[in-house]
Amino acid sequence: MDVSLGQELCGYRDQSLLVVLNVRQLGILDQVFRPIMVGELIEVTNDYAVFVNVNIKMTNAPEFIFPTPLIIPLDKIAWFMPFSPDIRFSIY
Repeated sequence: MDVSLGQELCGYRDQSLLVVLNVRQLGILDQVFRPIMVGELIEVTNDYAVFVNVNIKMTNAPEFIFPTPLIIPLDKIAWFMPFSPDIRFSIY
């Protein structure tokens, strides 16, 4: 449990964040991608953060918005910053 990260994230509730996870890669819907995403933070606890309207930055589907809220354990968040979902960037 990372209470300090949870407390810091609370200040960003209802804002859009760019989040990078501390895993090498993830897989969803038979697609493997880097753990980079942009979404609106709606809930934070001492153990996890909940994001909605998450744009998972996949090279073959750069506009993919995950259809349900994503619950991310705080210990998997490597880095985050406020970020507009309208900004496009290369992940190559």
